[in-house]
Amino acid sequence: MKLTHADRVALAKRNEKPTQEEIDQSLSVRKSNQLIQRNRFDLTLREQRLLLYCISKIRPTDTGKETYEISIREAIKACGIANVTGGAYNAIRAALKKLDSFNFELQDENHRTHIVHWIRSVVIDPEDKNKAIVAFEFDPKIVPYLFEVKKKFTQYQLRNVLQMKSEYGIRLYELLKSYTHAYRRTGEREFTTDELRAALCADSKSYSQYGVFKKYVIEPAIADIMTYSDLKVDYLEVKSGRKVAGIRFIMTQLDPMEYSDRQGWTFD
Repeated sequence: MKLTHADRVALAKRNEKPTQEEIDQSLSVRKSNQLIQRNRFDLTLREQRLLLYCISKIRPTDTGKETYEISIREAIKACGIANVTGGAYNAIRAALKKLDSFNFELQDENHRTHIVHWIRSVVIDPEDKNKAIVAFEFDPKIVPYLFEVKKKFTQYQLRNVLQMKSEYGIRLYELLKSYTHAYRRTGEREFTTDELRAALCADSKSYSQYGVFKKYVIEPAIADIMTYSDLKVDYLEVKSGRKVAGIRFIMTQLDPMEYSDRQGWTFD
């Protein structure tokens, strides 16, 4: 059967993922646990990949006042965007605009709510699509949760999430990772189904039925985590009568060799 142009576009988008060769295995992401556990932000898979790639550019000595630069070509590779339609450049521009304009509510330690952006002052120069450089800064209100975070934080390698295919996979991975003890290398966390829907931004009417939520949100997310990341995850359904009222997750941190074997990557 001959594929139409629309078919090729849909197939390419469905299969978007960066390859091993395109991912710098040394890049890592660090966020405060408060940012991960107590706040929610509804981003597409592509936007999450691009945001995490931007965050991975933060160096340990940075203070939050820096201007960062990435090339459009780097961003396209990191986001795994197939260029079958020639629209990869425009896709990255659109994702950057969303990250610059998108705001979300962030609760601080005193339970005050701040309206913040992820990045700001985005400049794309020059307009040559093959050489374009993106310059950006992080919103000052987000700086305390990304920079100089010395306690109660979660850190992971960027490659753990870039290949995930579900937008819920990245979010669930960060949540479970933040509850995994760094030294014991294990963790356990129970959520009510409503808490989990809210945390994953999957609380629309489409997922109000637990069976649908499980099939289209939980199971794909766990499949991503088990396939691409450094966590082993098991879960138990917690029932109230015949109804599933919550989910208890049990996490185990894999050692580097197990993680390497799981992905089929070479561990350095």
